[in-house]
Amino acid sequence: MAQHFSRVDLVGNLTATPTYIQAGEKKVAIAEGGIAVERPSKNGSSAGVDFVDFVAFDALADVVRELPKGTAVKIEGILRQDRWTNDQGQKRSRLKVVAKRVYVLQELAAERQGEA
Repeated sequence: MAQHFSRVDLVGNLTATPTYIQAGEKKVAIAEGGIAVERPSKNGSSAGVDFVDFVAFDALADVVRELPKGTAVKIEGILRQDRWTNDQGQKRSRLKVVAKRVYVLQELAAERQGEA
């Protein structure tokens, strides 16, 4: 089995219900969204939140598109860098996680509701 050094595991909450499209002649399912991930500090408290974009394809996209904003999830995937040139001619890039597995974390969601 080949190793993927760009492997990413994230745990957090969806920032919105993912957008969903079917693209191309074969109508490939694509769901895109974001996840808010707490950034721990040295003393164990939260040092802030990072917002990470992700994309899911095919059958996984069909499942992910049904998850509402705030759903606690674990996303396993790989990093992909998108590059483009904007209308002003500036080169731009961003990292995105290509989801390979998504787990709904009911326990995390229930725990956070208990804290409120």
